[in-house]
Amino acid sequence: MYQQQQAIEVILWNMLDKHPERSELMLQNLVKKFSDNPCAFNGKLPHVTLTSFQTLNAGRWLDDEMVNYFVKKWCFKSGTTLGFNTFLVCKVLFQETECINAREGFLTNVDEDTVRRWCAKAATAMIGTSGTGWDSVFIPINKDSTHWYSAHIDFRSKRIDIFDSLWDRCIQNRQKPLLERKNSKLMLVLMWLADVLGRMRGEDIMLKNNPNSDWICDPHFKVHFQANSHDCGVHMLWHLKHLLEFRQVRLGPECSQAHLRFKEERRIKGQEKLSALRFASRGTRGSSTHLTSVVNLSTIHSGAESRGIARILCSFHNMYSG
Repeated sequence: MYQQQQAIEVILWNMLDKHPERSELMLQNLVKKFSDNPCAFNGKLPHVTLTSFQTLNAGRWLDDEMVNYFVKKWCFKSGTTLGFNTFLVCKVLFQETECINAREGFLTNVDEDTVRRWCAKAATAMIGTSGTGWDSVFIPINKDSTHWYSAHIDFRSKRIDIFDSLWDRCIQNRQKPLLERKNSKLMLVLMWLADVLGRMRGEDIMLKNNPNSDWICDPHFKVHFQANSHDCGVHMLWHLKHLLEFRQVRLGPECSQAHLRFKEERRIKGQEKLSALRFASRGTRGSSTHLTSVVNLSTIHSGAESRGIARILCSFHNMYSG
């Protein structure tokens, strides 16, 4: 049944991707249908208000409720990835609820207990037990209610990656020394989180002060860039789709599934000016820095909105008949 549903979704994705203007109109009509008749929306989506549902419309910025809905739904289907709730993220990983500054110093036993309880509850809901059937964690981050980005801890691949679709943040930081990069403090907190989750899985990760660790940590993983100020949430959910499908974000020809590729004709503004620039993509293995790849910026395109519309419509196509 699940494979049949996936096949139907792929067909719908391809059809909607071929007609982005029509897809956008369909999405607008779907949102308008419930906006004009709020009572018809009641009970359609658990824990989602009509106001939050309206943020799915083209040109809107996704809010916490919609992001949490998709993360929970898609991760639950995966059976192997725990999807963090955005409200848990700001409580455990950041100094403030706006998720601006990562926590510093030692995290408390209370923080660890909070993570353990939440993960045990999420795992039980997903696989029927609080045990170790899951092997990765997806972490959506809502920075000051203005920008979405995410992190991923993968125990099978032994990786911690941070994904951010803002091109300037990626370019500027990947050329800096490791400890001067914007997400370096957040990476330290994620390493602590990996240690905590590892103990839950019966693994002794020990990333802190361990130069011999075989884990790879990339605070600015290479991704497609957003073309505007509101696509960040769609980009983040697209990253989740890739992580569930490939266990990594794949660009261009690296993406073997056509329905998960970005449209190459949608480039970020000013991209052509940087097409000749090549920069080193660096990660960390333990405490050392190593060269992982060289990326030509002219190959990185942004087309999240049209494909995001297709994903959204596929998730809610049954609501047309409701």
